[in-house]
Amino acid sequence: MKRLAIIISIIIIVILLFIIGRHVPFGADNSVFYVENTERINRILISDENKSVSLTLNTDGWYVNDEYRARSQAIDFLISILGDIRIKSPVTDKTYNDLLQNNSTREIEVQVFNSRKIIQSFYIYLNNEVDYPGIMQKRKKTKPFIVHLPGYDTDPCSHFVPDSRYWMPNMVFELNPGRISEIHFRYFNMPDSSFSIINNGAAMAFISKDYNNERIDSVAAGRYLSYFTWVPFETWVYDISTAEKDSITENNPYFSLEVITDDPDTLKLLTWKRMIMKGGRMVEDTDRLLGSLNGGEDLFVIRYYDLDPLIKEPSYFIID
Repeated sequence: MKRLAIIISIIIIVILLFIIGRHVPFGADNSVFYVENTERINRILISDENKSVSLTLNTDGWYVNDEYRARSQAIDFLISILGDIRIKSPVTDKTYNDLLQNNSTREIEVQVFNSRKIIQSFYIYLNNEVDYPGIMQKRKKTKPFIVHLPGYDTDPCSHFVPDSRYWMPNMVFELNPGRISEIHFRYFNMPDSSFSIINNGAAMAFISKDYNNERIDSVAAGRYLSYFTWVPFETWVYDISTAEKDSITENNPYFSLEVITDDPDTLKLLTWKRMIMKGGRMVEDTDRLLGSLNGGEDLFVIRYYDLDPLIKEPSYFIID
């Protein structure tokens, strides 16, 4: 009987230690956010109140929601964060409570898997309106921490983005020139400079207001089609209100560029001039435009540097 009582006591002590370990501020189970041996990671789930994204490693690479190829650089950096993230300092109860009570604070849940087993999980609290880094917490009602990535001057919390767009390749056009059958470039404020190219494989027809049935420079036209092989954009426009977006898209675009392929498939890029704050006033951005693809509601930022090869006028294609 005495032996049974000792065994029961030991079991109770183990249970109490387990419970305490999950709730004491610096219990190992509550203060480790990194993943040992990141090569085990084959799925990452990031979600907030409105969005969720699943990043999955398949035999031929990482995918976004099992549908789109993921940006390899973004995935590689995220996995390096998961391997190297460390605690910088604890967070006071007041700071933590103030953050939770702020309506602009976003709560993000992260789960890291090896096959179907969760090997790491935590919560992130972010608020872009306050001058304070993100906070991580292993589970509700445990000690929250500020974390850091040794060797990097960045907030690790900001890289756990639940928006699927962030993880997909930032590409406008990625076309083999031989697939392109038609191109229609329209300037809205300079209609005389608009043009079309019809490619039937054997020859190319060129159409514009001032040049029709002219001899087209086949070398220039072929070079132009090759520029559609790789046209990236810089980033999506996040956290923009519907009213702000409408105020941009209700204006005439700077230009539209429609590409029809042999599938047939149509890709249509619309661009608008971008305004930025400079010297205390709004001015036109001379380095970047805003764009949307195929009438999508989402806007992205694209550099003139990446678009310049496509922005031509009719004279570029005509033999003098």
